[in-house]
Amino acid sequence: GVVVEVLKIDNSRPAVNFDLVATPNEWRKESARNARDGVASKKGDRYRAFFQPLIDEVREEHQFSGVKQAGTKSFCSFLAGPGLGGVKYKVSFAQGGGVRIEAYIDRGEGKKEWNKRLFDQLEKHKEAIESELCDSLSCSWEWERLDDKRACRISAIRPGTIDADDETLAEIRRWMITGLLAFKKDVFGPRLAKLVPKMDELAE
Repeated sequence: GVVVEVLKIDNSRPAVNFDLVATPNEWRKESARNARDGVASKKGDRYRAFFQPLIDEVREEHQFSGVKQAGTKSFCSFLAGPGLGGVKYKVSFAQGGGVRIEAYIDRGEGKKEWNKRLFDQLEKHKEAIESELCDSLSCSWEWERLDDKRACRISAIRPGTIDADDETLAEIRRWMITGLLAFKKDVFGPRLAKLVPKMDELAE
């Protein structure tokens, strides 16, 4: 693309000047950006459509959380409960494939040591936690202390992708809901209710 100008200096004859303002390479870049934005928007719509029924069910039928609106991200997170600041339950589609249910420990800036101590206390119950969930969840486990980071996480993982067919996505959603309820009510919730207040008392 060019802008055509007519230049005249003093009494000289007018001259035409072509000013290059866009090249084919720039057009290709803009086209690529638009294509990426369109793909991201479509995937965001799929995430919202997947997570909204999950959010509605755990709120309305199980009083799990007050969250009402799904976003366009690949994950959804819920506070663990009153008095359990620093812990969230999350469900997500992981990069590279796979879906996760996790207990995510992060009390915030300056609380890395607190996060690691809570993780260590929970890891003492690793065998019991995994066995308590084996009947309701078919999954593998990851216990990630993440020493080079502030947060820690404990995850149940299974195969899955947001691009699966509707029947498979419905089955993944059911797996996530079952896992969230088990995490909060049966497995992590009771343990956190005992551990977190004790750790807070020691920190005072």
